[in-house]
Amino acid sequence: MCLMVGLSLFFSCESDDVSGGGGTNPYLSLKQYGLNRLSVANVEEATFSLTVKRHGGNLDSEFAAKLDVWNEDELNAYNEKEETSFVILPETYYSVTPSEVVLASGVKEVNVDIKVKASQIISAIQQGIHYLIPLRLNSDVVELRKGQRDLLLQLVIDYANVEIVSPEIVEKRSEERRVGKECRSRWS
Repeated sequence: MCLMVGLSLFFSCESDDVSGGGGTNPYLSLKQYGLNRLSVANVEEATFSLTVKRHGGNLDSEFAAKLDVWNEDELNAYNEKEETSFVILPETYYSVTPSEVVLASGVKEVNVDIKVKASQIISAIQQGIHYLIPLRLNSDVVELRKGQRDLLLQLVIDYANVEIVSPEIVEKRSEERRVGKECRSRWS
């Protein structure tokens, strides 16, 4: 009896059913969602690869969706809630390919590339502008998973970490390496 109850709970947790009607309703989601970072340092063009995934149902039907940029009101609400000061990167500085996503019959995932003209925006980022590419997956033909349909791509400059070490520490590390090599060669 306990085994049957446990198995039924296990199988019910695996279902993608969002209708509660016993079958599984298909839906789309972004594999990378929420706030993500893209480093734009030392490159002419930076690329972020995004995946749109199909869930539930069967693979026999075709679904279409589109990646749309948030409007200013949506970004202002996000900035207020998260206490940030992001600015939408103008669309002249990036491209989304394809912006119209089609999951053909039999296809479970589609990759989308977001290419940013990094060399043209680095000086603005260095001056303190916090650029963001806020995208939302939309569709009129298939359900979308709430919470997994927005991508916020923050553009950043990652600098190399430089560590300053005193000469005494360098000498000590060199001596430790020399002694270690001598010990290994004696035992070999």
